[in-house]
Amino acid sequence: MKADPQEVRDIIEEAITTTFSTMVFSEVFPCDPDPSYFSAAATAPEAATPSERAILSAGLEMTKPFKLNLQLTLLTDQAVLVTTNLLGGEADSTPPVAHIQDAIGELLNTIAGIMAQHFTPEGETFEISLPAISQAPPPSEDNQTVVSYFLQDDTYIFTMAVWGDAL
Repeated sequence: MKADPQEVRDIIEEAITTTFSTMVFSEVFPCDPDPSYFSAAATAPEAATPSERAILSAGLEMTKPFKLNLQLTLLTDQAVLVTTNLLGGEADSTPPVAHIQDAIGELLNTIAGIMAQHFTPEGETFEISLPAISQAPPPSEDNQTVVSYFLQDDTYIFTMAVWGDAL
């Protein structure tokens, strides 16, 4: 199966906006990808400027009915805000690292499940791996689709990368 890149982008947008609306209680909107936003974070994780802070990524692989990789990448401080909203915590408290990692992995897992429903032929099942957490920047493979998002206050918060046999 080869999916149309615009169809993939539309499916990603639907999956992400639905997931963030229902789980994080936040509206997110697509914007143009900016790979340089995360590149400095990988080389200077303790830097003071927003574009140079540490990053957190969750990745997983859909293995059935075809191979598709997904990676959600956020700046760590944005991952804290998303986790706080998801868990219903206080804005001035930082959740434990394990909770942040679990929350970001669960968001990606939910996004992948919604996407898989669109890609899986009727009557077939899909299989996805467990999310793996890392500090990897978004991949830059030639055949990927990347969608970036920002919150209502125009803060750029994450990139979603999708690549694999279906594209």
